[in-house]
Amino acid sequence: MQGKLLAALTITGVLALLPLAGCKQKASENTAASQSGNGAMDYPILLGNDKIADKFGGILGLPTSMVYSRDGKKVKTVVGILTRDEISKTLENLLEGSPSSTGTASAPEGAMAIPTLDGSTTSLDHYKGKVVLINFWATWCEPCKAEIPWLIEFNHKYGPKGLVILGIAMDDEGKKVVEPWVKTKRFDVTG
Repeated sequence: MQGKLLAALTITGVLALLPLAGCKQKASENTAASQSGNGAMDYPILLGNDKIADKFGGILGLPTSMVYSRDGKKVKTVVGILTRDEISKTLENLLEGSPSSTGTASAPEGAMAIPTLDGSTTSLDHYKGKVVLINFWATWCEPCKAEIPWLIEFNHKYGPKGLVILGIAMDDEGKKVVEPWVKTKRFDVTG
């Protein structure tokens, strides 16, 4: 996968920046069910593939994020690591807007069924009326892991105001790799 090569080339540079960004990864032997701390990935994790990535506009390298307004329209795409302050401002502006728009067409990718870790499916259209931040990531991607504490922080701060974060894991091995990784990884979001 082209994203693996790009991620491998940027790992060294990103690892040097992680301490400056306040990101420290913590591993735990506990399962997600027995954890209830701020460091859990407590937003829906979906299972992606190349077809899904292409429908959302193509993934030029991981991580890639998209922000959708309450009426389901794509308003921002970020290729590479999220800029925390810039995304915060975008989210705040969208969340201050009206609860939803009527009579507008959503993004073409809105109806695409995306598999969830529990075996069901969901779609972007399912979250109409909410501001949605979609984050394409992978368990092997160091820059993606750097963003996870910020996503957790955004979820805690903006979730009650109408934000939904969807993490779409792009691991080729799918659920077999993603589910155990999500259950065991915890992140320090306090810096």
